[in-house]
Amino acid sequence: MPRNIRPSDSNRMQYGICLNDECPKCKTKEVQQVSMRRDFVCSECGKELRKCPPPKKGNKKILWTIIALLAVAAIVLLCTKLFSGSSDKKELAVASDTTTVDSTLIKEAADTPAKKDTVVVHDTIKDTRTKVIVKNAAPAPVPSPAPAQSNGTLRLSYGKYSGAIKDGYPHGQGRLTYTTTRQINRNDMKGRTADAGDYVIGEFYNGFVVYGKHYDSAGNLLESLNFGVGSESSYDSK
Repeated sequence: MPRNIRPSDSNRMQYGICLNDECPKCKTKEVQQVSMRRDFVCSECGKELRKCPPPKKGNKKILWTIIALLAVAAIVLLCTKLFSGSSDKKELAVASDTTTVDSTLIKEAADTPAKKDTVVVHDTIKDTRTKVIVKNAAPAPVPSPAPAQSNGTLRLSYGKYSGAIKDGYPHGQGRLTYTTTRQINRNDMKGRTADAGDYVIGEFYNGFVVYGKHYDSAGNLLESLNFGVGSESSYDSK
């Protein structure tokens, strides 16, 4: 007689899903395994099942593998954040110590009295600390004051002047009244003179007439003058 052949699982078991909307197993789409010897109905509500292929056994293994990988990744990320946070705290501590040293040096330099003939120069070096260098200070040159120019009256040896004045000499617009006979401008090749009582109104430059008009003591115009700026030797003295 031939040996009896054991039937496979697919021949001994059948699979199905519940179609009753009110059944919890229908809502979860659970695949139910029913023996061929029993009625093909739902074990929860007793309604007839609809046949379907058996579930794949590898799905749960794949799902658990994915969950395990995600858990490992989360643990690695958490450890990385913890280590990076501790290193940041160390860097902040080092930076604060450096700032304390620099501020202490600056305070000591400020408290040190400087001599009157010295200048304190702050020079920043590579380690961000402040280095104090003392050098002899050369006295700053004092600029000479510009010559003052004003309006006023001058008493000269040969007359009286009223008008613009610079360095004690007639300089600018003014009027010169002669008290003695005198050559109006020693650089004049014609040698024109003014008598006592005559006066000249015009432009003066460093004490002598440049151009203007010559009047007699009665106020009559005698002539117009235009000598120009002469050489250094032509400057009139007081």
